[in-house]
Amino acid sequence: MFRPTADLVRGLVGGSEVSPVEEGGEHSTWWVGERHVLRLTLDPDAAERQRQEIALRDTIRPYLSTQLPRSVDSGEWAPRLSYTLDTRLPGVSAERQPISVAGEQDLTVFLRELRTLPIRGLIHNDLKGEHLLITPDGRLSGVIDWADAIIGDLAEDVAGLVLSVGGMAAVRIALDAGYDLELCVRGLGIARWDTEIRLATPGDSPLWLLRRQRDRAYEITPLDRPGSPPPRPGSRP
Repeated sequence: MFRPTADLVRGLVGGSEVSPVEEGGEHSTWWVGERHVLRLTLDPDAAERQRQEIALRDTIRPYLSTQLPRSVDSGEWAPRLSYTLDTRLPGVSAERQPISVAGEQDLTVFLRELRTLPIRGLIHNDLKGEHLLITPDGRLSGVIDWADAIIGDLAEDVAGLVLSVGGMAAVRIALDAGYDLELCVRGLGIARWDTEIRLATPGDSPLWLLRRQRDRAYEITPLDRPGSPPPRPGSRP
């Protein structure tokens, strides 16, 4: 697979200073100066999802208090392969910065607002740590990478939070956002199954990350203890 070079990227952004981003996934992702991030798709299917993502973000942005990236330029960098130059949001990956109690409350608000969108049943569908941006004081500053968003099972977003912040925190957040116990149980199950599958077939994900996510998924929560009360929304162990 042909991957964009630094020279190609500099040509796209008019010679600005660029550097590769470690967490790129199905994109080739680059920092552009201090204010923007460039994502270049590597196959036509990803390109179509990226075009839909740009439109989706613009549609739902007015309904969310959480920041979303904004595309300031987009197009094709090669035949049938798209790119978007997005605003760079503050904060770093939740894999690098722990979330605080206030940050959990931010995630609760995010889930509540997601459920009230005009597009009913929309889920982010990939709420893993690298897609949650966290400030130095542990607050949620933005949610990125909406390319996998679908109308689907809310438990998938709970599962993503389990992998990002751990089972205990994810259950607290989901219950406080109004999700029921059965949905939280399914979210835990999805997260645990997902970590086992991904460890068996790791692909391009580093093993240290998969093992960390597995440890979070298998945190013992009150939902794992028959007869125990569920965690009180907003509480901490």
